[in-house]
Amino acid sequence: NSYVWDATKEEDGFYHNSVIDENVELGIRYSYRIRGYYYEKDAQGVETYKGDYYTSPVHITVQMMKPVITSIMSKDESGLVLEWESVAFASKYQIFRSDQKDGTYQQIAEVGAKNRYRDEGLKLGKRYYYKITAVHQRADMTMVSGPESEIQTGIPTYSPVKIQSTQLLNVTTAKLTWDKYKKGKGYEIFRAECREIPWDLQEEDLEYKKIKTIRNANVNSLTVTHLQNGYTYFYKERVIGKANGKELKGEFSKIKKTNLRKL
Repeated sequence: NSYVWDATKEEDGFYHNSVIDENVELGIRYSYRIRGYYYEKDAQGVETYKGDYYTSPVHITVQMMKPVITSIMSKDESGLVLEWESVAFASKYQIFRSDQKDGTYQQIAEVGAKNRYRDEGLKLGKRYYYKITAVHQRADMTMVSGPESEIQTGIPTYSPVKIQSTQLLNVTTAKLTWDKYKKGKGYEIFRAECREIPWDLQEEDLEYKKIKTIRNANVNSLTVTHLQNGYTYFYKERVIGKANGKELKGEFSKIKKTNLRKL
């Protein structure tokens, strides 16, 4: 099939050099060429157009955008949660996985028009690689697949430990307590500090420094000293352990803070 468009005069009085083709389908290859022309009147006032030269044709296959995997997060010791940006016109998504970046990828799931998938039954501490393809179902029920996403990776690890409290004991001392996580071998505690807190502060963007490594999963508290009045302190921690003979670190907890300006 072929279609013809005439350039239209815009409000500024000029003819423009672009046109939008809205009568296309995904997966179909289209060819375009352009011809310039003008109208000329004869002695009887009859208009005919002049212009017999076409550009060379250009070709394009209409495709969906490439999916973008935005995160792969470990939610427990045997599962990863993938999230990605939605792709226009996608009817569903196909998820592929490999245990080697340049290895063979097997399709592990096909999900509807949503942008989240939980992969379960994985091995603690093992690295997995993923890529995603968007699929469109046309009116005739045939399927058109878009390009593959870039490869992203994730490792099932320890779930975030929960910090229960940051209790102020005096003007220079506070006590942190958290839930025990016996599947690990201990904890790492990190702290950031801030004297003047801006209104748009993003707590996760502060500079956190490790203040303590505890190599005992049964310990669930830490007393911190030498705090300064007028400062706000932010704490987060993670479980540490070993898997496959290698050191393994869990996801960070939610941030808890202590405000010494209350004293």
